[in-house]
Amino acid sequence: LIKKNINDKYLNKSIELVQQSVTNQIKETVFGKNYEFIDVLYDNLWANNFIDKSCSKELFSNHFYIDAIPKDKIILTGKNQSDLVLLIDSLKEFFKEDYQNSTFFNEFWATRFLFATNGDSYIPKKKDKIGISKMISEVKNDNRKPTKSNTINEIVKNLKSIRH
Repeated sequence: LIKKNINDKYLNKSIELVQQSVTNQIKETVFGKNYEFIDVLYDNLWANNFIDKSCSKELFSNHFYIDAIPKDKIILTGKNQSDLVLLIDSLKEFFKEDYQNSTFFNEFWATRFLFATNGDSYIPKKKDKIGISKMISEVKNDNRKPTKSNTINEIVKNLKSIRH
């Protein structure tokens, strides 16, 4: 009986260590560990021409991991900047609560994405966190009008169906 209790105790400890090790190896994204969410986001953005057709799902997914900032930025495309700003601002609610503060949120988009619009002849623009913040304020205050509100609302609706 003593031998069995000792074996059970060590076996349970070993199982706990393996489980912790596996859990720690799973990378966290700004959306938590819901990788399906990123897949659906990619599919929606790709289908609605918000990302370049050459952007792979794997490359796209890598931009949402917390532990590293990718070297190359993804180009978000839209008819105008207001569309892109409405899109990224609409995604804020899906970010894990720890990552929803404006400083992190704006820095996240500034360090990982470029912005191209029809008016820029698709020459992507780099924005810093202050530029992102100003653009979001302009759209929220109705100083700039998005043209793809319905499309963005549909994307958000699709994302809510698989919310983390």
